[in-house]
Amino acid sequence: MTEVGLKDTPLRKTGIKGVGDIPWGTHFSQFYHTKEDLKEIFVPYFKAGLENNEYCLWISSSPLDSKEAAESLGKILQGYDQYTAKEQIKIVTPDEWYFKEGVFNQDNVLIHMIREINQAMVKGYEGMRIAGNSNWPEIRSIKQAFDYEAAMNNIVHKYRMVALCAYSLDACEIEEAVKVASNHEFVLIRKGENWAVIENSVRKNIYNDICQLSEKYKSMIESARDGIFAISTDLNFIYLNPPFELLTGWMRSEWINRPFVPIVHPDDLPEAMNMIQNVLNGQKTPIFELRILARSGAYVRVEIKLSPQIYDGMVISILGIGREIEETKQT
Repeated sequence: MTEVGLKDTPLRKTGIKGVGDIPWGTHFSQFYHTKEDLKEIFVPYFKAGLENNEYCLWISSSPLDSKEAAESLGKILQGYDQYTAKEQIKIVTPDEWYFKEGVFNQDNVLIHMIREINQAMVKGYEGMRIAGNSNWPEIRSIKQAFDYEAAMNNIVHKYRMVALCAYSLDACEIEEAVKVASNHEFVLIRKGENWAVIENSVRKNIYNDICQLSEKYKSMIESARDGIFAISTDLNFIYLNPPFELLTGWMRSEWINRPFVPIVHPDDLPEAMNMIQNVLNGQKTPIFELRILARSGAYVRVEIKLSPQIYDGMVISILGIGREIEETKQT
């Protein structure tokens, strides 16, 4: 399985001073001004990945071309030639990664990314580390890059991946910079000689509000017979009530802040994703059935009802109620 494991996995070293360790599924960004800014973050980032048995993909664009990127990494990483010889790292241009067919095709790029992570896992790597900067002259609209970032979020959060995307502050308007931040868990920005970590305040405020709401109705929710859960818009579990443990045999702590995808039977996943997308789009969804994975390895068939949780006019999470079908049919 290439998706994030069912149990907790070790944190990954970023190599970046002030950031520290991060979990798989982290997608963050950097605002830069100069080529040296890119080197200061990207070089230690990839050095840490290679030294910790990760497959690394560096999409290097102006002002830091692929040749200089390789030279910069080779200067500080002992045995760099050995890593390249076994293809543990690839440094490619935007043309080679994003425009293989002459035009940018978002779906094809994401499919290619999934193939890369699958191949990396087969070769025995811990996961995949990817990074690139957005100064692509072939992209005429920065909106295209933003749309790609939003779609990439769904990939990064489901697999053993960490991703870093860099944007030139000189090429971004204020509104665009805010939109970049909204697509990432945190942003690195230079303050004097150091790099500051700016958390996504929208996500943080939303999470705090959810926690407060959970406490307010905690006794009612946790005493319910049905399984009640909440999924973030990034498709991670952010709440599970006690009946989840009785139904599946899993401890709730094993799934909190983890993707919901691995617990769903593969044959039922397309319908589940379609229902979730409908909820995110503000549409009503009917009760539907799916099978979820129990700790025993068997699948439990449940009825699911989903509804959006709305904050300040936007969907911030999905609330779900699940009931075992066997019990329903006996009543």
